[in-house]
Amino acid sequence: MPQGLQVWDAAGVIRLDTSTRITRLHSSHSVAITLAQNLYQWDFAVPGLAQDGSWGVYVPNFYLTVEITAGNVRVKEPIRGTSTAQRLSGTYRLYVYRF
Repeated sequence: MPQGLQVWDAAGVIRLDTSTRITRLHSSHSVAITLAQNLYQWDFAVPGLAQDGSWGVYVPNFYLTVEITAGNVRVKEPIRGTSTAQRLSGTYRLYVYRF
């Protein structure tokens, strides 16, 4: 059986024709980091998440890094100095997608 997706407009013209995987948004999460926290990484449970190469995570912040662990997404804040005032603070949106 062929795999892929084809979409036609009302005139019968193909507007999308793909035989590759299509990425879809699985979920989004709000990640709050405060200066009072003594943590440098946070884990968030994501139902169905597996380390099989078909998942991805995007955080639109240059300073935060993310990794996929067994059933979790781990957000890491790099240590930018010894002063708490130099640490990141704020609420960030984390997007989990699947291929």
